[in-house]
Amino acid sequence: MNYELVKIPASFKNDFFKMSKKEAKEYLDWFTAIVPSRMSILNDYLLDYCPVWESSYSRESLSLLSEVFPQMVSSTGMPNEKQSGKKMFIKGAFKKIEITPDKGLSNLTVSFCFDVAIYFGECLRLACNLPWELNVDSKKNINYGQPVLKKTGSPVELNPRLIVENLAHKVLEGDLPDKQLVLLYDNWKKLLT
Repeated sequence: MNYELVKIPASFKNDFFKMSKKEAKEYLDWFTAIVPSRMSILNDYLLDYCPVWESSYSRESLSLLSEVFPQMVSSTGMPNEKQSGKKMFIKGAFKKIEITPDKGLSNLTVSFCFDVAIYFGECLRLACNLPWELNVDSKKNINYGQPVLKKTGSPVELNPRLIVENLAHKVLEGDLPDKQLVLLYDNWKKLLT
């Protein structure tokens, strides 16, 4: 079975920091509307790949997903000439951190990560009884304009997409600990309840 790539509308283009508050709200509306269909795509794919998969939005389901996840990650293997000029900067809660990636995630992996992030977020959202929301207070925040989970009155917010893509990069580096999604779930559940 081929995995159906996520199609983010061209008006969003993943450049969250250039979004206005209105555009960010439209993105959240689009995001919450596609959650059921993306979860169906992920579920069908995982059932084909792993017949014992059960989409229960439970901690236990994250354990099996942790086992399958590394096998789904692939890279583009960025050529050296492109690599030399490609640098990313993370701002916000962190001081300016420069990252020069050796490999980029394939389009299939980015889509898979997008869906795994939704699933991971839905597990926590349901367990902690939280809505998806946006941080549009400051463009200096690394999560600006992206769907996050946040406990009322807390400055801590969970951006599942950043977490899952970071895990994919750890897979490529050969540095992903076992049951990482379960460990992250346990830690974030404490912070969000």
